[in-house]
Amino acid sequence: MNVMSAGSGRVRALLDRLAGTPAKRPTIVDFPPERVLGESFAQPAMRPRQDYFEVTVNELHLSLQRKWFRSYDPLVYTVVEFEHGTQWRAVPFVVGPQLVQSAATELGDAAGVVLTDTRVAGLHPFKGDRLALTVLLCELEQHDYMRGLLRGVERVARAVDMTGVLGPALRTAEAVMDSVDDILGFDSTQLLAGLRRELVPAGGIPSPSYFAMIAQPDVNLSRLWVNKGRLHEGQSATAATPYRGSDYTLVSLRASATRHDVDLLPFQSLWEQAKREANRSVNRQLWEQRGRASLFTLAEAIYDSPDLTLDQQKALILEYEERAILLRDGAQRRQNLGPVDRREIDSRPLSASILEL
Repeated sequence: MNVMSAGSGRVRALLDRLAGTPAKRPTIVDFPPERVLGESFAQPAMRPRQDYFEVTVNELHLSLQRKWFRSYDPLVYTVVEFEHGTQWRAVPFVVGPQLVQSAATELGDAAGVVLTDTRVAGLHPFKGDRLALTVLLCELEQHDYMRGLLRGVERVARAVDMTGVLGPALRTAEAVMDSVDDILGFDSTQLLAGLRRELVPAGGIPSPSYFAMIAQPDVNLSRLWVNKGRLHEGQSATAATPYRGSDYTLVSLRASATRHDVDLLPFQSLWEQAKREANRSVNRQLWEQRGRASLFTLAEAIYDSPDLTLDQQKALILEYEERAILLRDGAQRRQNLGPVDRREIDSRPLSASILEL
């Protein structure tokens, strides 16, 4: 499979263009597991074709040393590239002034503001090919036309990957990338920090993996830690305190064995249909003609879903089959209720008779 896509080419071209900007060299940190505190590593590495992944901006810290929201607007632009189905895809997300001003927390002692725990991609199945992550932290001079364009891009970007169902959002993703290309092309846009990481399972991808981009150059890496998803600085883990020395972005990549939002996936309408047919299967003939057929259609759609791992596909089909059989058995029992059964139902305290519904 050719893992390069139009999205990948655009990201590389963007990075090449921004590399020529006169920004100071930022501090980029890849945190090894021994510098990640306050959370356990459930497994040594992400498991290809068994795990999902998600990418989160754990912290965006904006120092008041820079004239944020008075002269400049912030922009964090992320692009996650991975195999989805049989294609290599690029999923963008934009964290801009609208999101920051609505959700960020002001810090005391004039330290600035911080936005925490914004998911920018996932959950998506980790297919086992390489996984690429690009993160840019930029400042934009405030102009009316620029602020209007950025507000529009933010609104569109939120629709790209909010549910982890990528298929319907691919056209939206292209529109986001087009608009961000335009924004980053203005002379008034300044790159403060940027990173690109191509992660391959052969080297092992820890879960979680943390990356920090700090606008200040030459930060002492031996003093930096991640504690419960927050960037800290100190001589030791016990002495470390929240880092406030500069603008920075802390990003994480982590794995999950299960996704719990399957009710948002496209095949859910087929499950609703299968439940209706199971409830109508009051005899063996109806079950054979309609109930079983609806379950076969549902199972086929689940196996075709690129948004599920194989293990969860199998588990979900088994769960739906068991639930459908319970509904079928209940329907057949209700069909054959006799006078004694009806009297027993009528006599149940604090319950309405099902025969009167």
